[in-house]
Amino acid sequence: MEELAVQSSLTVIGFSTSPATVKRLRARWQAHGLPSERLSIRLGTAAESGLPPYLARLITTEDPAEGGWGGGEDVVATLFQVLRPYGGTMLLEGDHRALFGRSCRSRGLTNSAITRSGGFTRLTRPGAIPGSADWDHQYADAAHSVMAPDQLVKAPLGLLWFGGTVNDNVLPRHGHGPSQLVSHGRLYILGANHVAARDVYTGALLWEKAMSGVGAAFNNTGHESGANHMGSTMVASSNGLYLCHNSGDFMLLDGDTGESVTSFAPTDGSYVAQAVLWEELLVTASDPYEFKAGDRAGKNNWNETCSRELIIMNRFTGQELWSRSASNAWYHNTIIVGSNSLFAIDRLAPGQVDALSRRGLGPVDVGAVFELYALDVKSGEKRWSTTNEVFGTWLGYSEEYDVLIQSTRTSRDMQDSRTKRIIAYSGSDGTVLWDKSQGVAEGAYILHHDKIIMQTHSGSTALELLTGKPYMIKHPLTGAETALSWKRYYGCNTAVASEHLMTFRSGAAGYYDLRTHSGTGNFGGAKSGCTSSYLPANGILNAVDYTRTCSCSYQNQTSMGLIHMPNMEQWTFSTLPAGGTIRQVGINFGAPGDRVSDAGTLWTDYPSVGSSSPNASVSVEGSPTYFYNHAMHHPDEATAWITGSGVKGASAVAVTLNNSTNFDVRLYFAEPDRMKAGERVFSVSLEGNRVIADLDIASLVGSDGSGYSAAFSGIAVSDGILNVGLRASAGETILCGIEAVSVVESDGELLPEKGKRD
Repeated sequence: MEELAVQSSLTVIGFSTSPATVKRLRARWQAHGLPSERLSIRLGTAAESGLPPYLARLITTEDPAEGGWGGGEDVVATLFQVLRPYGGTMLLEGDHRALFGRSCRSRGLTNSAITRSGGFTRLTRPGAIPGSADWDHQYADAAHSVMAPDQLVKAPLGLLWFGGTVNDNVLPRHGHGPSQLVSHGRLYILGANHVAARDVYTGALLWEKAMSGVGAAFNNTGHESGANHMGSTMVASSNGLYLCHNSGDFMLLDGDTGESVTSFAPTDGSYVAQAVLWEELLVTASDPYEFKAGDRAGKNNWNETCSRELIIMNRFTGQELWSRSASNAWYHNTIIVGSNSLFAIDRLAPGQVDALSRRGLGPVDVGAVFELYALDVKSGEKRWSTTNEVFGTWLGYSEEYDVLIQSTRTSRDMQDSRTKRIIAYSGSDGTVLWDKSQGVAEGAYILHHDKIIMQTHSGSTALELLTGKPYMIKHPLTGAETALSWKRYYGCNTAVASEHLMTFRSGAAGYYDLRTHSGTGNFGGAKSGCTSSYLPANGILNAVDYTRTCSCSYQNQTSMGLIHMPNMEQWTFSTLPAGGTIRQVGINFGAPGDRVSDAGTLWTDYPSVGSSSPNASVSVEGSPTYFYNHAMHHPDEATAWITGSGVKGASAVAVTLNNSTNFDVRLYFAEPDRMKAGERVFSVSLEGNRVIADLDIASLVGSDGSGYSAAFSGIAVSDGILNVGLRASAGETILCGIEAVSVVESDGELLPEKGKRD
């Protein structure tokens, strides 16, 4: 351990099962002045320590027996999850190939490699976590999908790490600098005259580099449109970060060290302003058009939003492969690549059009023709183009469906694009699929598989990608088709998405659960940046602290890494419509918001405190009082978020379902007051029939708040109202939740696990 700390920059954490060894080593290191943040030891074994996932670049031991390796495959599987992706290695002296091989096969340790050399056996995690994805361009990828296909980042989320470096070198909020990029376990952040890389999985600073002039265009607090308008000056790849320097060169910085690997620029000496990576290609926009010399690309001008040249280079050698000059200018936010096609719009900047109009001239008068191009990205050959109805300042492309969308990109702190319209084309031949100007929001648009998720400052709706029709989802209460919509409160950034989650600012940092459509939630006390700074990629929700120069009083001003934790609390609110015939519902008494269970039940809070919700009508009789305890008191219980809150003292509960049919019903209980057996006893009835006699929760599951549930099938609801009766014989009654699913919908899912009918 000492030599690892001395001979490397690693932080070394050791384990010993001997209290005497732990005490001796701590005293030794303290006497030698070795800092505990570099070298520490804990009592126990690494496999039983509860180490977080993805922490370690190296796991090794001098004594496998003392290190707890007697557990064989289970120990290997546990510690494999602690290894960092992209090269984390488990190293044991001797030949352990058989043990590692059995572990990989029997425990499903995918993306692993076993090697033997130099007297050691290595089990390595060489690449990405299966199901994760990068965020290597400003809008996720070269195609402007605004969505990383990362399947691991999903609600509910819990804290993996927080803290790390301070935000002194982060760009100020209102300048709308480029978003951080996430690629191959590295998180790249652009600052004012500064660029840095952090470890995605620990938040540790990997390297930082002072670079004069870098980020200068975004180093202001004047509510300017910044990279939203000009495009980003950096793009990430497996080998590092491509960064446009103020000299006009593109530099490749090594991802592990930050050292300059190479730099190159167009042979004509023009200034490079924008870039897209596609396989071995670097697609650049160079020689930017300055409409008004000396002005920044602020809210009311269009400087540096367009370039005269498209230049395509080999990104490893800098060799120019082909180029194309614009008749007007290549608009940066329309330069995208997908399916080996480069799409771009050749047009005057809208600011130029406005200036010509003020002088009595328009694009037609001066002969300006706008053209949308589809070019072969490798050869430059034109695949198709159109001059018909070309108006856009934004292009996005779905490789999955071969659909190209042309639109404008209007949002807070952006220039007025005036036109709110979307035209969808076949990417392969330019055939117009649909054209829509009604019910169209501001953008940027998220291309999420078969839908376009639109956005405004207050949320928005979605369209079918192939037809432009409203995108419909199944209402969780009624089962009826209803339009997908989502809500956000105040916030000035752009919503971004992964497979299962959309993030944005909604007062505090907010999210929408795309997996269950349970609604909008918040990460309380934290602010996502005016630039989108909560990016779902590499299996982590990468939440960078973008609060520098911010005067808003958010108390949690720190960077974080969040991962999926199924038993964490998740509370949301929804804009889904209320009313109708309810087929499936949960009533969560005392809860602070709504939540959709994995079984698809929408649990609504009662009394309703978590903002808007399609609440069922509920009435409670008796002397009700409500309580709420955090679900993490019982983290091993999958339904602790239901049984952590409830109502005490109720004698009757009525839930209006507007549905006279048979329901499967599950009732949830807990004992939160540490009552002893016999101190709280009550009976329960459904529709006037007693189903539980003398329920004594403390005698069944204890009195520490542990949950208990009982399920009853085929309860006939004759008047459309489900009635639950509670009658105490000792103490107060207690009820945490009611779940009712029509027999048609339940398919036996609510058959009894605990409890009985009598």
